[in-house]
Order: sequence, then C-alpha cells, then structure tokens
Amino acid sequence: MAESSLSLGFPDFQAEVGSFLGHGRDTSAWAALDPDPTDDVEAIIQAGLRQFYFPPSMGGKDEMYEWSFLKPVTTLTTTADDYDQTLPDDFGGLLGDFTYPVGTGFGPVKERNELQIRDLRQALDSTGRPQYFAIRERAGTGTTGQRLEVIWFPTPDAVYTMTYQYLALVNKISAASPYPLGGMAHAETIMESCLAIAEARKDDEKGIHWDSFMTRLKASMRYDQQRKPAILGYNGDRSDERDDGYLPLPEISLNGVVQS
Repeated sequence: MAESSLSLGFPDFQAEVGSFLGHGRDTSAWAALDPDPTDDVEAIIQAGLRQFYFPPSMGGKDEMYEWSFLKPVTTLTTTADDYDQTLPDDFGGLLGDFTYPVGTGFGPVKERNELQIRDLRQALDSTGRPQYFAIRERAGTGTTGQRLEVIWFPTPDAVYTMTYQYLALVNKISAASPYPLGGMAHAETIMESCLAIAEARKDDEKGIHWDSFMTRLKASMRYDQQRKPAILGYNGDRSDERDDGYLPLPEISLNGVVQS
C-alpha cells in the first residue's frame, strides 16, 4: 500500500532540523561542513521521537498518555515444562490478560504478583494449562537493555498459544526505515517535537517550538482518542466458560508470609 504523500519521513526531519540549526536543507552537503552535523541532527530526531512516543504530562496530570498505535496485539507460544519465558525485545508492558484461542472455552490467564506465583510453585509443583501469570524483570547485564519475562502457574504441560496486547518499545527511524509510527496524522506533531529538542539544545531553554509541540500534541491526542473503540461496559459473567478449575491462590501478607 502506498504511503500518503503528506507523510513525513526521516529525510524530511533531517532537512527541517538541519535548516533550523543553520546547516541548510541539503543533507548531502553536510559532510563538507566542519564539524559534520549529521550525527547531531539524527540524535535530535531520535530524541524528538522518544518525546512524542512517551509524551510529557498534560495539564498537571501525572499519568502518561498511551498511544493506540503503540499497543499491538500478538501471540505467544509456551514451551512444555518451561515456567518462565522471556518476552519480546520491544515489550514495554502488558495491557490486560493473556487469552486462549477462540473456541477453547478457557477463561483468561489471570495476573498475580510474582511472590504469589513463587509461593504457588513452592506449595504445588504441578504442570497443566497455565491459569495464572506474573511479569517480572530479568537480571540486567548492561550489555543490552533490561528485558521482562512472564512466569506461569501451573508450569505448561504442552504448547499453548495465547493472545495478548502490550505497550511496544519502538525502534529508531532511519533512511532504510524512514516512517515513524502514527502515520501522516501525527507528522507535524513529531516535527515540532524534533524542533523543540533542537531549540532546547541550541538555546538551553524552551521556546516557540515547545509551545507549538504542546499545541500539536493536544490535537494528536484528541485524534488518537477518537480512533479508540468506545467502552461498552464490562461483562464479568463467565459462567459458560470452562474455567471452574482455577487453582486457589495463597493469601499473602504484606511481609510475604503465607497465611492459612
């Protein structure tokens, strides 16, 4: 499918940021400048993207806005006898529960805290269809970004395919992958984010492009909210599902001691 002719890609951001910084719009001529601004311009663009993807709070609100286009739905396949499983490199957080395929009649795999899962494994070293899960951080080494993993209970006794939605951590844009997520509708917001970063690094203060970014950000958020499905209400009755066999969880006090 052809890209919208109004979309902005990596070369457009390069040219606009380069022009703002006084290097001109012709990126092919930058190599002759001393110093060559190519790396600095790219660093500003990537910082502008990060600022757009994970935007500042608006109107004094503490919560961070989550874009609908950063919430893909995908599947995960378990491995028999493996109770812990590394999540994808771009996994930034789970949105909701894991669910089994249509027609199985199984209820969702319910989230619990990591201590509860460990206590269950200690008390019941069992295998079967996973009914509970927890997300936890893997130990970091500093050679890569820290990853997350999911732990299951019971330990899977077979291969199960589950669907889940998550908050994605996206990659840089480049000449080879020029288009940021969000599409044409957010192109000017992303451009102003990049220019706001350039302005702050050049002048050591926020200026007109920061104000323009915040104005555009509000418009982008309104557009994104309009594209989200309406909330029709929650129906928690799963009496027709075959999930009556959920294993009981231990009660855990604040200090981690299992109560009877």
